[in-house]
Amino acid sequence: ELLIGECAKNIRIISVNSDFMNMSITGHYNLSTLPGSLAKACGDVLPTIGNLVGTKLKAGKYNRNSNSLALEAHINNLDILEKVFNYPVSISKPVYMQFALVDKDSTCSGYLSVPEVIISGKRLSEGNMTLNSAEGTCYTEITGYYGDRDEDGIAFKANLMAFMDIVRGKYSWKSETGQMSGDAKTLSQFFRYDTRNGLNSLTFIDTTSIMVNGTMWNLSISRLSTDKHKITISDFCAKNDSQYLYADGTVSADSIDIFKLSMTRINIGRTLSVLKPAKKFGIQGLASGYLSISSALSKPAFYGSFQIEDFRFMDSYHGLLTADCRWNQQARQ
Repeated sequence: ELLIGECAKNIRIISVNSDFMNMSITGHYNLSTLPGSLAKACGDVLPTIGNLVGTKLKAGKYNRNSNSLALEAHINNLDILEKVFNYPVSISKPVYMQFALVDKDSTCSGYLSVPEVIISGKRLSEGNMTLNSAEGTCYTEITGYYGDRDEDGIAFKANLMAFMDIVRGKYSWKSETGQMSGDAKTLSQFFRYDTRNGLNSLTFIDTTSIMVNGTMWNLSISRLSTDKHKITISDFCAKNDSQYLYADGTVSADSIDIFKLSMTRINIGRTLSVLKPAKKFGIQGLASGYLSISSALSKPAFYGSFQIEDFRFMDSYHGLLTADCRWNQQARQ
């Protein structure tokens, strides 16, 4: 059911009521210029991202918009996403959302509450996000819980401050038993965006220590940059007393760009259990070597050489496994 009306002082009200969602938008606004207002809200804090959003929404110039609105919505189910997009997502309790925007004052604020959502079998609960933007600065906080509490799920929190095309981030996470925990800081700067070259940005990940499956890892400062539809990772290094992992290179559709992963005595069983904690994997051992990937975003080709000490497969011990990987571009294998 769609209801459109106006009340005193030309305040427009639009209400949508359905099995999927109940939503109302109240205020002084023009639907045709709302995309421009969203782009402006982003651009007031992050001009480059405002340009990106305006381009994607085909908003054109938005500096003369004068929209002022308040939105409130209850999302009751997400069946439409699975039916239309074949995307496995469901909620057990309604999602609640508030959003307010005033073009003339260059302010916006929002609140999102997600009691529980299951995405591809993964549970996210107690999710909350708050956003407040004014005078060219935006503060965002995100909290939630990932996984099931009886399977050592992880509580997480993120705080972001954005201003003048810069985003500072602080992140923390901890599982019930403490087997997975850590803190991290990032600093991102956006330089430009255009349809030909994509987004040009640079992100620094600060030095930190994290706990992974009860093992402490030290991470050195590293960089992640994007430009010309390419992602470049520089000097990512994670190590502890006995294990070492290093990543460096460019991920793109171009065959001349190579991403390389080097490792020393990486515990395969523990690493795989990070991806699926509740699943017992049949592969065990300590892996050392390297793997290179070219044209990762189009026709990926793999090259590498590695060995696995104390290799076990399905409870069967095989000792030392040595392998060389050479990609056949014609056979694609």
